[in-house]
Parts: sequence; structure tokens; C-alpha cells
Amino acid sequence: MKAWPILFLFLLCTVVSCRQETQNARNGQEAEISQKVGIWIDSCWNQQSFKVLEELTAPQFTRYMNGVKVAQGPTEMEAHLNLFFTAFPDLKISTDDIHYKDRMVFLLWNAKGTNTGVFGEVQPTGKKVNINGLSHLSFDKNGKISKEVLYYNELELLQQLGYTLIPPNLE
Repeated sequence: MKAWPILFLFLLCTVVSCRQETQNARNGQEAEISQKVGIWIDSCWNQQSFKVLEELTAPQFTRYMNGVKVAQGPTEMEAHLNLFFTAFPDLKISTDDIHYKDRMVFLLWNAKGTNTGVFGEVQPTGKKVNINGLSHLSFDKNGKISKEVLYYNELELLQQLGYTLIPPNLE
């Protein structure tokens, strides 16, 4: 009978210790992912440098924009980013809010730049843009970005570039 309080105390200490170890591991993983997200934004986007792109992304990395797959792998991602850097050489990304959940990051971002270069097939307008969006980054078990799913208001971007909607002819 006297062993029950000792056994209970032992089990309680074990559970508390395991929870603390789990929390410490989570904090360590979050810190590592946070650092990689910072490098992703600062190096790949704001410095327009692709030196770390292959280190940050998994070989099977996939990027989706507004529900459409736009890049598969680091090489395609580099080409995809160059479309934006050609169109908006002064493009800067800032983060408004970041949330971490396991190996996922939910990131509210803001992009500002001036359209002084060709954007795909669209000629430069010289207009400034200021767009907000949401990215969901998934990290694989090796700590590399395996997928980015992002959404932004594409119509708002086009309107800021000076384009307008033409109503359909309903006759």
C-alpha cells in the first residue's frame, strides 16, 4: 500500500518530464524552421539570391499559386522567381504574421515593387504595387521546404498595374 504514492509520484514526474522534452523538441524544431523561413524571405526573395534555394527546398518541392502548380523542384522555382524579379526589380517581401504548427508555417506577407520590366508577356507599366497574400509552407522530415501553397488577389495586382475589367457583352 505504501508503494502506491511513490509509484504515482514517479509516473507523474515521468509524464511531466516527457511533456517538457516534447515541448523542448518542438521549440527547437520551430526555431530551426523559423530560421529557414527567414532565409527563404531574405535571401531568395529580398536579395534575389538563389544560392540557398537548393539547400532550403526538397528535390520534390512544389509551389502552387492560387491553386495552380507553377514550379516543381528548385530549378523551376528559380525560373519562376525570375519572372517576378524581371517585372519588379525592386520587389521586397515583408511578413506580417507567422504561425507554426508541427512542420508547417502559415505566413501572411506583403509584397511591394515597381513594374519596370516585362511580366510574362505584359509590358512594364511603371506602376507601384502593394499586395498581401498568405503562404502555407510544408517542411519534410529533413527540415526542407517540400511545398508552398500561396494565395493572393491577382485581380488586385492587375488593377494596381493599371488594368481594368471589361464587362462581358450580354447581348
